[in-house]
Amino acid sequence: MLQNWIRQTRRTYFGNAAAQRDFRVQLRGNRSIIVFGLYLAILIGVAYIQYRGVESQAGVSLSTIQYSLKSFYSTIMALLAGMVVLITPALAATAIIVERQRRSLDLVFSAPVEPRYYLVGKLMAVYRYIWMLLILALPVAAACVVLGGANWLDVLSAFILLSFHGLAYAAVGLYVSTISTKLIGAIGRTYITVMVIVFVTSVWAGAGFAFGTQGRERPFTVAMSPFMVADGGNTYTVLSGFQVPNWVLVGALILVFVRMCLLGAGSVLSDGREIKNLRMSWTVIMAVIGFALSNFGGGATGATFFMTRGLNPGAISAQAVSGTGASVAAGDLGTGAFWLLFPFIFSIFGVSAFGTDGHGWQRPNGWFTPKEVFSGTPAGALPFALLLTTVTFVGQYVNTSLSGSAVNVVAYLPYYFYSVGFWTLLWAATRLASSIGGGLKATQTTCVLFCIILLVAPVVFFSLINAGIDKPFEQPVWNFYILRPVLPVGTPTFLSALVYGVLFFFAAAALYALSINRTKQMTRTLEVDVA
Repeated sequence: MLQNWIRQTRRTYFGNAAAQRDFRVQLRGNRSIIVFGLYLAILIGVAYIQYRGVESQAGVSLSTIQYSLKSFYSTIMALLAGMVVLITPALAATAIIVERQRRSLDLVFSAPVEPRYYLVGKLMAVYRYIWMLLILALPVAAACVVLGGANWLDVLSAFILLSFHGLAYAAVGLYVSTISTKLIGAIGRTYITVMVIVFVTSVWAGAGFAFGTQGRERPFTVAMSPFMVADGGNTYTVLSGFQVPNWVLVGALILVFVRMCLLGAGSVLSDGREIKNLRMSWTVIMAVIGFALSNFGGGATGATFFMTRGLNPGAISAQAVSGTGASVAAGDLGTGAFWLLFPFIFSIFGVSAFGTDGHGWQRPNGWFTPKEVFSGTPAGALPFALLLTTVTFVGQYVNTSLSGSAVNVVAYLPYYFYSVGFWTLLWAATRLASSIGGGLKATQTTCVLFCIILLVAPVVFFSLINAGIDKPFEQPVWNFYILRPVLPVGTPTFLSALVYGVLFFFAAAALYALSINRTKQMTRTLEVDVA
């Protein structure tokens, strides 16, 4: 059995026929020459403008020149990040849907080709293209090193991080491509998803820089944004006395994310046969992440991903052990557990939606059936969300307790209640959108727009009305933002998390009540059609 696994793995990753074919297609014709030419022209042009700006600073202090050279390097890396964000999703989003439109996908799977082999090949072709873009940018990066704006270790770590980010966006594009039927729709949905990922990771990275330690020792979230690899690439986190490069930690998380995307895409291509493995993998991963990161960075606050509210981890650990800071530690743990689980927002609509235009497992079969938790059917969506939330919070609490830090359970549970209410609200909104009709794709698109209005639009609005105000996050208007209890700034209280959790459940109950009759009517229509 082990020999067969080794043989299959070697066949998948070495000499993959799908990867070789796609890579040749990418380089065929004049399109690649035009793309590479424009890419280099933009890169060299921006580099020249930046260099002229540095060169014009004759007579200024040495520290100012050094700062300008560092800015020169940061600008080049940010430009490379923008190229990766723009180019990679389009390559991956068209990979599967083009095959489906050509009617060649069924022909591919009529041969002895597993979905895993096929998807890994597609992903490898895109990843190789990303490295071609990075290698073409090497002369400009070398100029940054020669001028003194960075060293080769900075450039190498930044390139590795950019390749990992591109790999994550490619995995998202592959998944969206498998569930889409139209090319333009697949590209649009992929870019929307990637933009949301970039926004969330940029918030994490910015919080890591704002509230983390100084120097090269930083929380690993500083490397989670592609636009901050210049500053976050060559940093490290101390784990058990060892300096672990942050690109290693971020790379490991991205590889897990990529695996989940491939399992999701494989479940669609295999008509649901991979869904059980996908959901079981998610459950195990969230339990391990919740347990392992409960003391990340040291102390009871390490779970927060980005050291919320700028508190010193060691000091809080001492307070937590003595009992004086137990509620503060519980708030940080609860906030951290919520954000650890937040990437599930990219899947909650897909697992909760139902309709008659999709696969057999996506048809309405109830609203809450625990035995369906791993089946992928709509009845198992809410149990699955509750299971992921529970294992994440329990893992955090157990490891923190084992480490000797006292955690106030009464202060910790409201954040669990808040998280359960948050996912229940999104589930109920998806149920209502599904019951109204319009198809699975229209339902998921409607839910994404609902999520943007709920989470992104208030940030823009509140930021505009609080522009120029000192400590804007302390303004009362932010209490109306539904993520207020878990924001990495300000002072959220025990009451706000509990109150918001109650409001979430009331709103979810109202949305679900509106969907009941429509769902029953859809189910009866489906039964008549089957009969």
